[in-house]
Amino acid sequence: MTRRIYLWLGLSLAFVIAAVIIFVAFFYQARLTVIPTPGDAEVILNGQPIATGVPQKLPPGHYDLTLRAKNYLTEKTSVDLSIGENHSLAVSLRLVPEIRRMAGDVRSAVTSDNQTDQIYYLGQNGSQFFRLPTLAGADGAFKPEAISEARFSNVQNVVWSPDRSLAIIQTNDGQTKLFDFKRYDFLSQDERDLGPNLRQVTWHPSQKTIIAFESTPSGERSLIREEITSGKAERLIDLRPYQLTNPTLSWSPDGRTVLLVEEAVYLYDVTTRTIKKVARTDSAKAANWSPGGQQLLVEFTRGLSLITVADQALTDLTYRVALAKTAWLTDGSGLIVATPTDTNQDQFQRVLLADQTTAVYRYLTSQPISTDSILVAEDGHQLWLTSNGTLWNVILEIDA
Repeated sequence: MTRRIYLWLGLSLAFVIAAVIIFVAFFYQARLTVIPTPGDAEVILNGQPIATGVPQKLPPGHYDLTLRAKNYLTEKTSVDLSIGENHSLAVSLRLVPEIRRMAGDVRSAVTSDNQTDQIYYLGQNGSQFFRLPTLAGADGAFKPEAISEARFSNVQNVVWSPDRSLAIIQTNDGQTKLFDFKRYDFLSQDERDLGPNLRQVTWHPSQKTIIAFESTPSGERSLIREEITSGKAERLIDLRPYQLTNPTLSWSPDGRTVLLVEEAVYLYDVTTRTIKKVARTDSAKAANWSPGGQQLLVEFTRGLSLITVADQALTDLTYRVALAKTAWLTDGSGLIVATPTDTNQDQFQRVLLADQTTAVYRYLTSQPISTDSILVAEDGHQLWLTSNGTLWNVILEIDA
């Protein structure tokens, strides 16, 4: 092989190498330009920070990006870059929602029966009932509307009917009355005395019946059922053998069972008129039904637990908060839990019960919020809470 051939082969090889280098340098690599809003957002690409607004030379492939900025929700996305691609990616971060004040001097707040458009509560220093639209007016303010006259005093407890047209009002002097709002017609509203011996009351889902715990001076301790329209009452079961003195009551969503809680948890079957103690449930402080009625959420002195009604299986949760600091997601798949932090600021978490995975909701507030009670919208995306008598509203947002 002549020297000329060697030279030609060498030049050819050098040309190929140079062509490969030029291709890799100028044509093979992709270019990614990330344009975030706000402009000072931090961008992390595959775990490493990158500059924004300028092209980044990258080998073709799959890339994961995380974008974050103060007072904005973290956003995660991904991009697949092909050979030589010049890709521009614009990402707008969403502001962390700010909690909004809706009303002050709020007691016994409930949502409307569709869990969406109205909040009903007792206000005006416990003397008058109001309803409050959950949407602010054109001026951004929430405007409560009186649905009764200022006629009440010494109210200890309010038990709203399922459609919020009736309320059972219990006073500090032991009176229990049924108040009929007559759909907010002040002139025709009336109230009926249910007697001095009723301690706890719960509504049937149909709103036609109540069940109450009656305690008389003679020592009787019974469950009674009363028809709302006729006032006809019947005694269901004597509770003295169970040593119950003032159990809280809650009718199941299907109307078949009444939950009683007083240190232990009991289930009363309305059809068979039998009562049973749920296993392993001493030291219970409060409990409520899941939306479908298949589970009970119980507050024990040791923390929160779930009880499956069918087999009484008990699952301990990792939260030591009052039951009032929780709310069921409307589909029954999980809970929203308000947990205190070191800054006296409650943190809201979504807990999915299938595997107890959690996600933290972020929100902005100008003052510490310590939750007294929680209400959740039907879509599970909006939260109302009371804190020291003030009603607040916040949209639920989770970081990516």
